Amino acid sequence: MSAPVGRASDPPANVWIQDTPAYDWHYGCYGGGSGMLFAYWDRNGYSNIYTGPTAGGVAPLVSSGTNSGIVALWASKAGLDGRPSNHYGHVDDYYVGYQSTAPDPWLSRGVEHEPDCIGDFIGMSQDKWTNLNGECRGNKDAWAFNFFDTSGALRVNFQPVDGQGNAIRDIQSGLRAFAAWRGYDADVFSQLVDIWHHTPPGTGFTFDHVRREIDAGRPILLHLQEQAYADSSGYNPDIHAFLIVGYEITAGGVRRVRVRTGWSANPNDFQIWTWTNQAFVPWGTYLYPRGVIGLRMNSAITLGSISNNMVTIEWLGPTGTVTNSVAGTAWPSTWHVVEAAPFPGAPFAPVSTAAPGRRVDFQISDQEPASQIFRLRRLEPSIVPDPALRSALLASVPFKWGASNVLYDLDVETVRSLSVSGAGVSRLDGLQDAVSLTNLVADNNAISDLSPLLACLAQGGLPSGSYVNVTGNPLSSEALTNQIPSLLAAGVWVDH
Repeated sequence: MSAPVGRASDPPANVWIQDTPAYDWHYGCYGGGSGMLFAYWDRNGYSNIYTGPTAGGVAPLVSSGTNSGIVALWASKAGLDGRPSNHYGHVDDYYVGYQSTAPDPWLSRGVEHEPDCIGDFIGMSQDKWTNLNGECRGNKDAWAFNFFDTSGALRVNFQPVDGQGNAIRDIQSGLRAFAAWRGYDADVFSQLVDIWHHTPPGTGFTFDHVRREIDAGRPILLHLQEQAYADSSGYNPDIHAFLIVGYEITAGGVRRVRVRTGWSANPNDFQIWTWTNQAFVPWGTYLYPRGVIGLRMNSAITLGSISNNMVTIEWLGPTGTVTNSVAGTAWPSTWHVVEAAPFPGAPFAPVSTAAPGRRVDFQISDQEPASQIFRLRRLEPSIVPDPALRSALLASVPFKWGASNVLYDLDVETVRSLSVSGAGVSRLDGLQDAVSLTNLVADNNAISDLSPLLACLAQGGLPSGSYVNVTGNPLSSEALTNQIPSLLAAGVWVDH
C-alpha cells in the first residue's frame, strides 16, 4: 500500500467580471458600493433599474463628468438628475453632515419622501432605530448597517425586525426591496467571511464561495469593519464597502480578490487584496473583512411556445462575460437549461442544451408525453474546494454543460464513475451533489472524512451495489467507526 501523496494546488488564475462600473464615494460607501452593484445589473439584463436622464437612461461605467447624475441612483436629492427642485429626496430628508448623529431633517417637516433610491431602502444615514443586532444604534450620516448572523451561518432573504415586529431597514433586506421596487425578483444573502477574527471556526463565506459568485458573473459586496462594534457614542463603527469583481490565484497559490474600492471613477482602477484576516484598509482606522452581501437577480420566463414539436422558451435574466487572463479564456457568465417533467411531482430532467443567452429552441419527439411541465434552470458553479477533485470531476462528466472551464452543479449531478487514485485529494466536499455516482476510486490520497459520501447517499446517489475504494487514506476514527458502516449498511461496497 503506497502512502498518500501531497495535496494538489489550484492552477494560477486571474478572473474578473467585465463591464463593472467604477463610482466615486457620494453620501456613503454603501450607497456607492450598492450603486455599482445595481448599475452592473442595469447594464447586464435588468434595464429598468436606472431610468433617469444620465447617459441616456443606461447606468454609465463611471460617475464623473457628465455622468455625475448617476449618484441619484443611491442618494436622491431635490434638483438632482431630473428631480424637481421642490421634491425632497434622500439627502434632503436624512443627511445633515458626514458622521452626524443630529436628528434627521425630515422630522422638522413632519413628513418624509417615499423610498426612491438605494440609500432609502438600505437605511443609509437614517437614525430611526435604537438597537441594531445588539451591536450599535444608528445610523449616523453616510453609514448603513447589516444584520449578520454572528454564528457564521448564511442568511438568505433575511428581514430584521424590532421588538414590536416592525421591519428594520438594513443593507441585505434593502437590496432585495429596491430590486422589487424596480420590478425585479431577487434573492439576497449575507454571511460573515471565514477570515473575520470572530467568525466561529469551520463556518463563514470562503474564498471558494467567492469563486463561485465571480465565475457566475455576480459581483459581491465585501463589508469591511474595525474590530469594534460601535463607536464611543454607541453608533456605527468605522466601516467601508468594497465591490468584489474578480479573484486571483498566484503561481505560489496565494488567493486574492479584485475589488472596486468606491473611491475612484476610473474603470481601470482596481485594488487587489490577499484573502487573509489582515486589514484591507491599513490607513487611518484599520478595517478588516467582516462579511459579504450578495445579490442574485432571478430569471423569469417571458415566452413559451410549441409549434411542430419545436419548443421556444425566452426569459428575462442576467447577461455578462467573465474573463480569465491567465488561461486566455472568456465565457458567458450565465447559462440556463430547460427541464421537463411528465406530470406534477415527477422528477425533472434537462430537455434543452445549455443556453448562454435568453432564448433556447429545442425539439421534442412524437413519443414524448403530449403534456409536459417545463421549467427554467440556471446553472450554478459547484463549490469543490479540492482542486484535484474538481479537475477530475471536470474530466469525468459524460456531457459538459455550460462553459467548458467551469464545473457546474448539473455536471456534478451526472457523473457516474470517478477515479482520483493517488491524485492528492484531501477533501471530498462537493460529491454530496453527485447524485448519479455509483463508482468512486479514491485510494492513496489524503482523505480523512467521508461525510460527503453519506450526504450523497441521502440525496439518492451511491445506490445499493455501488463501489467505493478509499484504501491508503488516513481515515479518521469517525470515518472508520460510523461513516463506513453506514455506507455498508446501505449496500455500498467499501474497500478501506
